[in-house]
Amino acid sequence: MDSVKISESRRLLIQTFANEFKNTYLMEPKGQKHLALYNKEREQVKKYWADIKEKKEKGKEYYKDVLEKLLPYQDTRNNRERGVRISVMPAITKDLMMWFEGANWQTRENWPKVGHAIFDLYYEIIENENYSAFKKFEDNTEVSKGIKSGFLSPTLFFLNSKYRVLNNKTVLTINFILERRAIGRELTSYMDNVSVINAVVKDLQIDFFNEPEKFDMFCHFMCDKRLGGYAKYIDKINVDPEIDIEEEGEIKILDGEFAPTGHWEAIYYITQIGKKLGYKT
Repeated sequence: MDSVKISESRRLLIQTFANEFKNTYLMEPKGQKHLALYNKEREQVKKYWADIKEKKEKGKEYYKDVLEKLLPYQDTRNNRERGVRISVMPAITKDLMMWFEGANWQTRENWPKVGHAIFDLYYEIIENENYSAFKKFEDNTEVSKGIKSGFLSPTLFFLNSKYRVLNNKTVLTINFILERRAIGRELTSYMDNVSVINAVVKDLQIDFFNEPEKFDMFCHFMCDKRLGGYAKYIDKINVDPEIDIEEEGEIKILDGEFAPTGHWEAIYYITQIGKKLGYKT
């Protein structure tokens, strides 16, 4: 995709939010600590990837390594104790096997196939740039049930940063910017969605967005109610009916109990109300 259409009013709004993100989070100690985690995890993932490839070449079993080291887990006590990879962009909050088996998405005896299939997907993308592997993996529901881009894109990103992180926060933010459902989390559409993200970043012309880590942090800012939260909590277009079950309890819709937390958020609400009433911005 070569171009995207961002309305002038939304462009100005995103510039305002980007300035707020830069001044209140990115340049602050908490934001700098967040930013440093990307390089740390990149080093970890590259080492895990090399180790797992070596295991496979030597004919050793490696599926558990794939499930524990090449998927992104949340920083919880249980996950730390189990030794899984703690990620700056987590998609898994608890024991993956228990979660998927409890949801009837997977069976205990099938996990080796799942781990091998995930490895094969990564290998085809990273080593061969064979993007048809996304469809092959997603179409094989025996191994792909419940697994979308939020599970797999962080590792792709850390192995090669041209592969964008595509999780719920990215989807919500891009759809917020474009004011429509422009991208989703399906693996088959992953490369098309990356093209949309790249086009949005290029069109916005916000310098620090050109660094993929900082744009990912901006998406975090736009969806975390403790920070900005603008993309997730103030626009009904962004309520994803297929949101991961781990995040169902976090969805909120703007209603009478949700008060603006700042000057620009209040202006945004007023603008949206005016548009609904038929007034020009």
